[in-house]
Amino acid sequence: MKYKKIKVNRLFHGFASVRDYQVDEAKRDLMGLEIWWVDEFIHVPYEDLDKCFHNDDIFRSKHIEGQKYRLVDYDWKTFKRKTSTQIRLDI
Repeated sequence: MKYKKIKVNRLFHGFASVRDYQVDEAKRDLMGLEIWWVDEFIHVPYEDLDKCFHNDDIFRSKHIEGQKYRLVDYDWKTFKRKTSTQIRLDI
């Protein structure tokens, strides 16, 4: 499976927040997400992209004028366990 790589700067209460348009791009391309935080990562497979929490707040991009987005939160511990299990199975 292919993964779209995303880097986050921090975890908030154990959740990795990514932008909704990044998740939409991964869905459109039939890809999962590979979310990096410092030197750790989790895999969110395509079939699990909807196992998240949606934030209702709308944010404005600092870099692209007029772009708005919402945050989508993935539980780091849940997907870390799944990623560790998957890596062991792949070896």
